[in-house]
Parts: sequence; structure tokens; C-alpha cells
Amino acid sequence: MIDQVVARADRFDIPHFHIDFLQFPLARLLDVPTVTTLHGRLDLPDLAPFHSSVAKAPPVSISDSRRAPMPPVAWAGRFPHGLPKDPLPFSPEARRGYLAFPGRICPEERP
Repeated sequence: MIDQVVARADRFDIPHFHIDFLQFPLARLLDVPTVTTLHGRLDLPDLAPFHSSVAKAPPVSISDSRRAPMPPVAWAGRFPHGLPKDPLPFSPEARRGYLAFPGRICPEERP
């Protein structure tokens, strides 16, 4: 997949990656800017030196609080995602017998 993006880079304005770090070595070779939304753990000690070496592919975050465990890096921006703020009115009682959670639960991001 990354190889296909690199081969067709001239067809994109700004490739936006969501695959953590896999594309960083090749992003340096592209003649177009790239951004990467980081979805994995951001509190790992090896991230500081890694991100200081990949300035050509700056990361973006889904929230300002998501950046808290990251070392200082040149963030390209914030791209919130998810549901609208109030898509359905809250009800403490189950409706239609189920709960839908469109996301993942992980310690570093929480629901």
C-alpha cells in the first residue's frame, strides 16, 4: 500500500496516513507534503528521538489532550473525528436492548 502511494505521489495534494510509523522512511522521498494521524501509544520513550528525525512528515492529533504524553514535536494540526457532539439525547435506560460503541477502548485513549 505504501509503495503504491509513493508511486502515485504526484496525484495527491497531501497524503494523510493513519498507519503509525510505517510510511515515515518513504515519506522523506516524496515531493509532496504528508501528514500522519497517530493512533497508537504516544507515551513510549523511543518516540522523542524518532519524531525529531521525521520533520518532513509531521503528525496531527485528534485532540489537544491526545498530545499530552508526546514529546514536543512540530504538530501539523488537529483533526477531530468521531460523532457530532450531541447525535442522540442521553437516556439512562437502555433503548431497544443494546448499546452501540463506535470506537475502541484502550488505556491510553479511553472510550
